[in-house]
Amino acid sequence: MKRISTALLLSTSLLLSGCGDATDQWVDPDTTFESVPQPDIKGIRATQEDMAKEAFSGGDYERAAKFYQLLVAQDKGTKAEMQRYKLGLANSARRMGKNDAALAMYEQFLHETPGELDAQEGKGLTLLAMGKSVEASRVFSEVVARDAGRWRTLNALGILFVTKNMIPEAMA
Repeated sequence: MKRISTALLLSTSLLLSGCGDATDQWVDPDTTFESVPQPDIKGIRATQEDMAKEAFSGGDYERAAKFYQLLVAQDKGTKAEMQRYKLGLANSARRMGKNDAALAMYEQFLHETPGELDAQEGKGLTLLAMGKSVEASRVFSEVVARDAGRWRTLNALGILFVTKNMIPEAMA
């Protein structure tokens, strides 16, 4: 019995003497977790917007419009996000040839956000597609006055000049 208690005492003292060093090596899990690269996890709206942009850039305007319509209907986003969704929906409608719907969306957008160049340009392109060249030229003139380097607007103005047989102006 004395041997067992001596062995127990000796093993306990050895174990306890080693514990002092172990506490110096304690790893803080929060610090360790922060040092590991974390995945970039997007929310549902960001994923839907990415899918809409991908569909739009791939020419699938109907699919893009569906995603943008979902995003607009959710009405959950910052003001800037909601503007992007609404503008994306209007652009998709224009590209699908739904000019009346697109024009109404651009006008509503411009009522909420006056002077927004992308919306003005989209409105001008829609008017041009509808054959309303006088109204389109007025809108494009406003856009060019604020930003003379917008290629879509310059291209549309060139088309308007060609339709009026103003070839030198169109080339310029």
